[in-house]
Amino acid sequence: MARLEDKIGSSTDGLALPSMTEVLFRDFNMSTTTPRMRCFNDGKSLEVGVVAWSRAPTGDAMIVHVVRRLGEDDLDRFLKKLRNFRDLATDYAQRKVYGILAAVDIPDELREKVLCEGIYLARIHDDQFELQVPEGFQARAF
Repeated sequence: MARLEDKIGSSTDGLALPSMTEVLFRDFNMSTTTPRMRCFNDGKSLEVGVVAWSRAPTGDAMIVHVVRRLGEDDLDRFLKKLRNFRDLATDYAQRKVYGILAAVDIPDELREKVLCEGIYLARIHDDQFELQVPEGFQARAF
């Protein structure tokens, strides 16, 4: 079963990467993106789906997590990654780090929870991921 889930997750990542890259460049002025970043520090490791950052040495960074169907455990794992990222990826210690959850399917109650946590939400529309945040949304820097 894990192999099937890996393949589904991999195809979702492949679908999301081009449109999320466009969102990162257009909406957040990111200059560089990299898929599947893995960090090691002090005997600990962390892997994130997509990382983007601006040119300035202390500019913002964005972490994108892509899921087919968002569950409570997906949100909890992503929050943990956001909280631990700067400690493990020490090159980003001076940057503000923001999160984007890109989901094909998300229950309404989790949609609200994602936004309350200050995480951007991207949903698929016409085979493209687009940001879907309400007016007045306040992103949280991790």
